Amino acid sequence: MNYELKVYDPTVAGHIDWNKNQLQSAVDEIASRYSETVVTTAEDARGAKEDLAALRKIQKEISDRRIEVKKQFTAPITQFELEVKEAAGPITTLIEKIDSQVKGYEEQLKAKKRQLLEQFFEASKATCRFDDMDTKKELAWLTFDRIFEKKWMNATVTEKKAQSEIEAKVREIEGNLHGILGLASSPTIVAAVRTRYEETLDMSNALTYHSILRTKEREEQERQEAEARRKAEEAKAPADRLADLKARLGEEPKMPVPAPEETEGIAGPEAIETPTEVNFEGLMPNLDIPLDADFGLPPMDTQTVVYRVTGTENELLLLENFLYNMEIKFRKEG
Repeated sequence: MNYELKVYDPTVAGHIDWNKNQLQSAVDEIASRYSETVVTTAEDARGAKEDLAALRKIQKEISDRRIEVKKQFTAPITQFELEVKEAAGPITTLIEKIDSQVKGYEEQLKAKKRQLLEQFFEASKATCRFDDMDTKKELAWLTFDRIFEKKWMNATVTEKKAQSEIEAKVREIEGNLHGILGLASSPTIVAAVRTRYEETLDMSNALTYHSILRTKEREEQERQEAEARRKAEEAKAPADRLADLKARLGEEPKMPVPAPEETEGIAGPEAIETPTEVNFEGLMPNLDIPLDADFGLPPMDTQTVVYRVTGTENELLLLENFLYNMEIKFRKEG
């Protein structure tokens, strides 16, 4: 069947003949008389008025005939447009009807294909294995929508190819979960990392999160251990602290011997004999001062002052012991 549209009377394409040259000559003749100023007398004025009347008549005639001819030539076009629209209306309706049926059929095929792929996904997921765990329960969060790709619905992607990609995704997820469950971390951290993976299906993201949690856990553990040591140290009786000190020293503490360069120039011309060692006796407070000792000082309110003390570990322990014996409250920082 021939669907070509044929126009048998193309009137619009025809040529319109009219006396253009004759009118143009008449206008040119009048224009030649007015190349310069010629209206200088009453007779000239009468002649000019006649020319004006002739020009205005020609002007009106051209305008009226243009409108009339245009109507004559556009009438067939207007009629033709109406007829074409009338013929095209049912065609448009029929196209929409057929197109709707084709798309409906294609959607049915896609729905069926998706259903088959989802069944394949569930079967593949059921083959995953986790030690001493219910696979169905462990993977309840993993739905087909989580791994679905729109391209699988294209007619160019076969069902077999889509199944192959689904199988690869399921095996990847299974392997990643095994890796997370095997992490050498506390159950709390492992559970948190697994939750992150289930939310994102991004193993790189989950492992980064695991590293962050491990760092926080280690820092918290170190803080708690330091706090426990501090509390244990504070809980010791003064006698126990002194016994620990003596056990660690094995003898009475000695004053450190200053290096020669530290005393050079201090004594002036006279040489000062540098002792090989100095005993604390007589230089440090007596550690056995009675708690009720009277130093001859008037009673006064307690005060809080801050000292920064520098010394060896042994010297600092002796200082703390002295403060305990004197029942002076203090707090060690750092």
